[in-house]
Amino acid sequence: ALVLDMGASGTSCVPVVEGSVMKHRVMRSPLGGNTVSESVLALCNAKGAKLRPNYEFRKTQGDLGGALSPMKKGKLSTGKVLVTGSSGNGTNNNNNSNNNNNEDEDDLTERHYRVTDVSHMAFSASYEKWRKSIIIDDIKESGAIQISESANAESQAASLQLPGVSYYLPDGNRLDFGNERYQPAGVFFEKIPVISSVGPLDADMMDSSMMSSRQGLSHMVKATIERCEQNTHRDLYASVCLTGGSSNFPGLFERLNNELMYITNRVRVVAAAGAPERRFCAWTGGSILSTFSEFQRMWFGKAEYDELGASLVHKKCS
Repeated sequence: ALVLDMGASGTSCVPVVEGSVMKHRVMRSPLGGNTVSESVLALCNAKGAKLRPNYEFRKTQGDLGGALSPMKKGKLSTGKVLVTGSSGNGTNNNNNSNNNNNEDEDDLTERHYRVTDVSHMAFSASYEKWRKSIIIDDIKESGAIQISESANAESQAASLQLPGVSYYLPDGNRLDFGNERYQPAGVFFEKIPVISSVGPLDADMMDSSMMSSRQGLSHMVKATIERCEQNTHRDLYASVCLTGGSSNFPGLFERLNNELMYITNRVRVVAAAGAPERRFCAWTGGSILSTFSEFQRMWFGKAEYDELGASLVHKKCS
């Protein structure tokens, strides 16, 4: 099997032959979910949207006088995605209230909310960044950020009036995404930096002389397989296992499968059906590994770690 693990800090392409990891054939890229998060944040800033954590504001329902924000009532709750009739690129004030029996009628009903700033204690910059990252992660996981079926479809999207999607921020502001929703995660199928290494993935790789580039994930998979023995190519193509939290973007599975089909028609991409299973697959595998008796020889104490550092992990667990 070939395990394509797409995490937050990077993407790894790991061939496994007869139960053994081919460590010297592994390829990695520093491109991961964090890169997409930066693009989503830049996209929100370009739309003039302010990501406000819950502790920065208070929403009050009812006719309180003054300037009130219209919030839609019904199924469209905070953090949900609504498919709209046309592509949009702005923000509007909308949110949900209690559902009535007739949901279709609820979607056309409006109530008014007052959104007021709340004074709060000063938080550290790292805490505020973390709270905003939670909102960005929710935008990514809501399905608002997508991947087109093919490179041709992505290039044609600009000229087509495709339906847009909307995302509701915690303060009720609505983010409208048009064709630009394909841009953040689309980087996985553009030219990406890769390195052939068995060491930890870090920022130093970007300046490494070993760095090369591949035209997207499909060519990264191809390059990894071609580095293995020729008699293993067929089995590796027949079992490309997609995992990791960043593999959950809508359209990524289909796009990867389609592009690999152009390389060989004997390819099979497999992935866990549920998003949580893919996201926590590494933790699940680690918990299973820890139950093996052989795993006890990999244990080490705090004193040993303090003496040798993080390199001890790669020495004893590889």
